[in-house]
Amino acid sequence: MIKSDLLPLFRTALFLAEEDRNSLLDRVKRIKRQKKSKSGRLLHFMYNFGFPGLGLYLLFTARNSLFCSVFRGIIIEDHSSSLIRRSLERVFGSSAGKDIYRRKGRSLYGLLWYFRNIFYLGPLYKKLGIDSVTEFVRIARLLGYYIRWIGVFERISPKAIFIARTNDQRRLAAGAAAERYGIPLAAYSVERVSLRSASPFAVDLYMCWTTVQMEALKMTGSTTARMPIPYVGSMKLPVSGPESISCGFLLNAKCDLVKFNNFIGKLDAEYGFGNISVRPHPGTPSEKMSELKGVKISDWRESLYEYFNKMDLVFAVNTNASIDAVLHGVPVVYVGGLDPYAYDLHGFVKSGYILPFSDDISFPDSVNSFYTSELFKESGIIGMFTDDGASEKISIKKFLGEKS
Repeated sequence: MIKSDLLPLFRTALFLAEEDRNSLLDRVKRIKRQKKSKSGRLLHFMYNFGFPGLGLYLLFTARNSLFCSVFRGIIIEDHSSSLIRRSLERVFGSSAGKDIYRRKGRSLYGLLWYFRNIFYLGPLYKKLGIDSVTEFVRIARLLGYYIRWIGVFERISPKAIFIARTNDQRRLAAGAAAERYGIPLAAYSVERVSLRSASPFAVDLYMCWTTVQMEALKMTGSTTARMPIPYVGSMKLPVSGPESISCGFLLNAKCDLVKFNNFIGKLDAEYGFGNISVRPHPGTPSEKMSELKGVKISDWRESLYEYFNKMDLVFAVNTNASIDAVLHGVPVVYVGGLDPYAYDLHGFVKSGYILPFSDDISFPDSVNSFYTSELFKESGIIGMFTDDGASEKISIKKFLGEKS
């Protein structure tokens, strides 16, 4: 039997384990990614000792405190693109982002919780049936963050928690701990169009991008609302030849910069794209950007709206910013193989939203043909979104018990 107040944590851990088992990313690549950090290498070693190894790792983790962002008594676990912060600024005014401050939990609370519950974690671990090192690493990190969130909640007592909904173990642990403490939780969808399964913990308000996402999540009994996103009703067509257009490239945090440089060389040599403005991911260190060759680096602090206003065409790896580009009327060419996924992670190509790069592609003919085709028109990408922020504002203020 699993202790009742650990059930949210168990469901979240099982969710992570099953996601790892069903991942389309090759296990060898997953292992390589995990071993890039010191903690990842340590956990790969501790896996050999099973639950005792996990317990030792958690003991040292429980001794660490955790910093979190707070706004009006709300704990915020944001995405690197500041998804939630921008939402707060739309709802509470442009100064909302400046009013966010940092708080620190108390490691003593987490440590005490660890000693009181270590024997209850054994049955939880056994019931998960962990059978690979990649699952072990993700579960260990989830439990480590969960213990540290205990230290936060025992000190701060937030009135609500807002998380950007991803598979990030820190955010998932916050969600599981929120259910344990009965704290209202709002989860923001990071995915622009794809559908993510319902959270493994209680969610009181789902913030979505599209009506399709809202309808799917309403089936869980949760309240849903839609975030606004600015869009242009028509595409910037026809696109001219490579030598006479402004061209950009949208990166993500996991882009392989060596492969990227090789691809840029190919674009120049074979197609004549000699002047490309790269939009780095906000989470990419500036020193890594110095590794890029033959391109102009744009300022990631510049809004996407301003960036797209200057572009006639953009290339992109796996990033939600691809959809932002299309909604701004900028044609996009998806390039696979430049990040660990090597496939259309979000399904944008499969859904007919974005043109994929291929060896037989031609510029500008392929671009113009695709974005005027019936396939693109029937995808209905523009009609999925709204630029009206009323739903977002009303729903969040109601969720927080404030007047609209």
